[in-house]
Amino acid sequence: MYSIKINKKYIESDDEDFEDYEEEEITSEEAKSEEEEEQEQENLNNLNKNDILYEEYDVNKVCYLYKNLDLFIDKIYDKCKNKEELKKEEKKLKNWLELVIINEGKVEVNYKENEGRSFGTNSIQTISGSVRNFLLENQKLVDIDIENAICAILIPVFKRHNICCKKIQYYYENRQEIINKYYSGNKQLCKNFINPSFFKNADKIYTKNDFEKKIKQEIKDLQDFIYDLEEYENYNLKAVESCSKKGSENYKGTMLYNLYAFLENELLNEAINFYKKETKKKLE
Repeated sequence: MYSIKINKKYIESDDEDFEDYEEEEITSEEAKSEEEEEQEQENLNNLNKNDILYEEYDVNKVCYLYKNLDLFIDKIYDKCKNKEELKKEEKKLKNWLELVIINEGKVEVNYKENEGRSFGTNSIQTISGSVRNFLLENQKLVDIDIENAICAILIPVFKRHNICCKKIQYYYENRQEIINKYYSGNKQLCKNFINPSFFKNADKIYTKNDFEKKIKQEIKDLQDFIYDLEEYENYNLKAVESCSKKGSENYKGTMLYNLYAFLENELLNEAINFYKKETKKKLE
């Protein structure tokens, strides 16, 4: 068994994921009357700004990773663009591992909404996927991801408004073929173009091949079409506010991101509710 002593006062972090938050204690009633059944169903523990859950980890595995971090760090963060980014990610991971060790494997996670998405403070959510895969293997805590999430969530928006998305649809259904043909099998290169492009100013998307040119046009068509629609006014106003604070003019890309984040969060909440309803389990 691994045992590592760490003093809390030695943990340094400028990452907001590890800031301390003072929150009101969340309590729930143990029983509901029949008159409250409808409200209970509606509030089936949807993630909101003050939801507190717990993540549990095998301390032996956490300590092993912490002790051997220098051996693995380059492989864990092999996608970092420079040494500064690698150093930042290493610091974040080290702080998180220390937090888990200090709390003997059980970490309190407070979920908060930010621009439509739910983020857990102290959660493994923002840690490298390779670390998540290692720590969660054969554990009760399961890492669930939406495959090709941006396309999966936004294609129905295209179709709802009869906006052509043939190339995006084809990419969604035949991603590996596209990766092999246009990116020499390099999945990361493909993701580096696809994922950010939906939320950029479409006029500033730089393309390198015919596939990217067609994707760019379909993204631009979606951004332009929904920008002035009344039903998306709330996302538009949030985009204007956000861009004003950042000194950015990427209003349409930011608006589409706001819409995507809301739809993603809504979908994840539905999945959580479905899991709880089918298993009759509480998330702890």
